[in-house]
Amino acid sequence: MAEISIDDLVKSMDAGGSGEQDVSSIISNLSAQPEEDTSLLGEYKTAAKQGLAKVGRGAQLLARGAAQTIPTTIAGFEAGGVPGALLGGVAVPFGDTLNSIINRVSGSNLRMPSEIISTNLEKAGLKAPTTQAGRVMEAAGSGLGGAASELSSMYNMAKTTASPVVKQIADMFTKNAGRQLATAPVAAGAGQYVAEETGSPAAGLATSLGVGATSGLNPLRKATGAPSTEQLISESKNLYDKANQAGIRFDTNKFADQMFHVSQELRDEGFHPKTQVGIANVLEEMTNVERPKDFRELQAIRKMIQGQQKSADPDTRRLASILKDDFDNYLLNAPQDHITTGNPEGMQHWAEARNSYSRLKKSEIFDDMLQNAELDKSKFTQSGAENSMAQQLRQLAKNEKKMRTFTPEEQDAIKDAAKGGTVQNMLKFYGRFAPTGPVSSIFSGGATVYEPLIGVPFTAGAVGSRAAATAMRQNSVENLGAQMRLGAKPKLSPIYDPTQSLIAAPPASGYSYLNDLVRNKNER
Repeated sequence: MAEISIDDLVKSMDAGGSGEQDVSSIISNLSAQPEEDTSLLGEYKTAAKQGLAKVGRGAQLLARGAAQTIPTTIAGFEAGGVPGALLGGVAVPFGDTLNSIINRVSGSNLRMPSEIISTNLEKAGLKAPTTQAGRVMEAAGSGLGGAASELSSMYNMAKTTASPVVKQIADMFTKNAGRQLATAPVAAGAGQYVAEETGSPAAGLATSLGVGATSGLNPLRKATGAPSTEQLISESKNLYDKANQAGIRFDTNKFADQMFHVSQELRDEGFHPKTQVGIANVLEEMTNVERPKDFRELQAIRKMIQGQQKSADPDTRRLASILKDDFDNYLLNAPQDHITTGNPEGMQHWAEARNSYSRLKKSEIFDDMLQNAELDKSKFTQSGAENSMAQQLRQLAKNEKKMRTFTPEEQDAIKDAAKGGTVQNMLKFYGRFAPTGPVSSIFSGGATVYEPLIGVPFTAGAVGSRAAATAMRQNSVENLGAQMRLGAKPKLSPIYDPTQSLIAAPPASGYSYLNDLVRNKNER
């Protein structure tokens, strides 16, 4: 038998006649595999693809959860208006509970509405979750959809109802809609997780209701019952008009003389009519004896001064603030002989009008603080508006001349607000580490690079603390303004409002719990 070499055998197998190949080349070709991209860019690409896939699946599960509530709400609205929408929002879990009870009592095997919807969602491409994390995500979507549906129904009720009582109830339930929308998915997801971990639907329900209840907490207690700035202006105008009708008004010549003295005092502060043209024009109006100085004219002059306070020139703003203080102080403390006298009733209206005007003037100090804080955001890059408000409060508390215009109770409130509370100051300190500038970013950025599991939560906490400290400071300034407008210490909103937790932990949680109980008994 003749010997046949391996190379000859390979040549005979080359059906395409593409040329000679030796064994080494064939082995080399067979072993060749696509190289894995181990570069840094390749790792980022792989991580990005995996991240996008997770985000896409998470969004799909959220949509799947929300789809179990929103369609029934829409259908309920079309069938029965706002009441139908409210019922539609809980139709699926209520239907599950009802069918479970019927099956247990009659021994039938009715399908659950949730199972029918789940089958239809599968056909639509929204696959059911297969892991605990997926089921938690779906539950979060269900909570978000339920809260959104109920809030939407409440908003529509407030707009369409003819009953003031019903409108008030709807407004009460929706006044913190954003907080409820943020809490609802967390409450639902936490309830699902606890129920699976403990095997107890009751524990899951308690968790869901507990987390949902946090949306009713009001860490920022706002002043209530105080009139608005617009209401106070209207009140002052009405009172001044009544006094004017009784023949009580400023003597125009004496008013003009006083305003001339004010302009001379401004001169000592550096005022020059050619440099601060706007203020010069205001002073010209103030010394004009042709116009009667009734409330309408006084308000017009005051608005002119406030316009100069918004000037781009800092010196003009400073002089305008001095001018407004002098103008207001004169209106409130003008000598009796500068005012034309009238009947006692008219004098009473004049006294009440000046009291109203005084409250308005004092409240505007704090309105100006809030406006200045917005303008100072770029100035205080790291601490932002919070530091601006804190500095303005401290400056006011140290200004003896301005503080004399406030009552002792008001002075104490201003000093307390300037100091800030213990929690507020702790949040302010922690918030300094938020990455808002090159210096503050060094620590948070370094910590994140060194150990992301520590750096990322630390940075997020610093950002949240900064925002919380700013909100608390702003709330204290707003409450001071309300106290000035009211003329007394106002009542504060309650620290907990149960109406704001019912939607965040929707009734659907209760129906789901009942449904699980019934199912468990059926299985036994």
